[in-house]
Amino acid sequence: MSKSSVAVVVGVLLVLCGFTAALVSGQADLVPLPPTISGTVSGTDGPLADAIVQIKGTPNITQTAEDGTFTLSGIEGEPPVVVTAWSQGYYVGWA
Repeated sequence: MSKSSVAVVVGVLLVLCGFTAALVSGQADLVPLPPTISGTVSGTDGPLADAIVQIKGTPNITQTAEDGTFTLSGIEGEPPVVVTAWSQGYYVGWA
């Protein structure tokens, strides 16, 4: 296996493990990736498209896709994180 193949395999493994490699002077420093929360917002009739999802108490906000899925990236602070969601005709809920 060549050195470049090993570097690619190690890079992929680091990404899969939640880290990214930053090469500085031939040494690799591990930097944690920002946490991500993803999920699905559902109502009584199934997934809700265009629902608003927010990390409670922060400006971190997104909108659900047609299938009700969402992803919030760059989560900061310590767990637990409270996620709120709302859509027309539904009250605010959290998980």
